[in-house]
Amino acid sequence: MTISEKKLKIPKRKGGDLISILYENSMENTKKPPLVIFCHGFTGNKYEWGRFPKAAKKMNEKGYNAIIFDFSGSGENKREAVLLSKQVRDLEDVYDWAKEQHYTDFAIIGLSFGGLTALIANLPVHAVIFWAPAFYLKQITDDSLYSHFPFKLPSASPPEIFIEEDFIHELKQINVDKHLQKLKIPSLIVHGELDRTVKPELSKKAQGQMSSKVNNKLHFVKNADHMFNDEQLEEFIAESINWLQKYL
Repeated sequence: MTISEKKLKIPKRKGGDLISILYENSMENTKKPPLVIFCHGFTGNKYEWGRFPKAAKKMNEKGYNAIIFDFSGSGENKREAVLLSKQVRDLEDVYDWAKEQHYTDFAIIGLSFGGLTALIANLPVHAVIFWAPAFYLKQITDDSLYSHFPFKLPSASPPEIFIEEDFIHELKQINVDKHLQKLKIPSLIVHGELDRTVKPELSKKAQGQMSSKVNNKLHFVKNADHMFNDEQLEEFIAESINWLQKYL
């Protein structure tokens, strides 16, 4: 089996492109393998400091294809205001593109703000996996930080990203619990027990809102903070692959 990386430009419905990388394995198969779509976090990019490529390659080894991409305004994409509703639309555009490529089986992995994006999008996929999800972002966002707009923030891929005031307005209008309650997809939350950015108890609260009629699981990773790596990353990946093998 050979793993290939293809850099792509996925068109957005409102114009422009999303810079993406598709990780494929060369296994002979008449049907497209399942596709895992990765959603990066706030101020992050499609690489997430190497975590997403490593996870994508591990999933290739298990027979899955994977795609990583930059949300609008982030990574290698042109700078424009970052906005949750834009990210939901971006994720939908990636999903629609994949369907055009004849993919039929999907899962999504969303990290931090990417987890909230995946939740709100609620696409018809076979499984969704949330890594340290920032579901309750409005509870961990200090409004006093945003005293003027556009507000610029350091990015994993310079130049800085920025938000406008509607970023805050959107967060305040979202009823996260209702989105969690209507989620009908087998859902896994993996969270570092030492996460100081997104408190692990918020993931416990989120799981409590999920329907008992749909399989869901919360797994805490010992000694992992929000920027987990090394053996903690290996555990995030292993738990995710186990979930995929059940449902994808």
